Amino acid sequence: MNKTSDDKYYDYKLNEDFKHYYLSVARSYIYKIDDNTLFDIITNKTYKDTDLYKLCINISKSIDSLDNKELLSLIIDKFDIINKLPNVGDIDERLTKFGMNIYNLKDYFDELSSTDNDVTMQTAKSDSNSVKIMTIHGSKGLEFNYVYLPYLNSDFRKRDTVSNFDFSKDYGMILPFFDNGIGSTFIRKLYNTNNLL
Repeated sequence: MNKTSDDKYYDYKLNEDFKHYYLSVARSYIYKIDDNTLFDIITNKTYKDTDLYKLCINISKSIDSLDNKELLSLIIDKFDIINKLPNVGDIDERLTKFGMNIYNLKDYFDELSSTDNDVTMQTAKSDSNSVKIMTIHGSKGLEFNYVYLPYLNSDFRKRDTVSNFDFSKDYGMILPFFDNGIGSTFIRKLYNTNNLL
């Protein structure tokens, strides 16, 4: 049986997403696997032989039978997160920067689990040399030495975006406009009409 291009894309995307998720956990304070070992694991595709993979497979077998709280408790237990928290550093110091302590954080999570509120946290207002996370709109007019653009290489809406842009020798770059949704200009209609003739 031959795979369709959609099937091949799905397999590729699943594989790329898996690598990202696997590396995120493997490099975190939970597992702390060094980069050379991770490189070998990914290059040789031996992740199925790792304890991390086997643990995740075992946890995944319980997903359908547990509610969110039980699943989170299982993850915390199986990954031994409580005992690995000291690897994060001084949690109290980090929470203080957000105007919280460990008890406020627990109360905050308890409140979140009992309501439908969005997750928000007040950030420290500081000009310190730290990572700033913001939308493209929030960054307008600001300058940074380094800018990290997550998912820039992902295929998220690429097909939709590309189909909205054209280039013509006669009309130049043909862009859509936005007014309560993306719309076509009369130049696009001219371009499309000329291409049909």
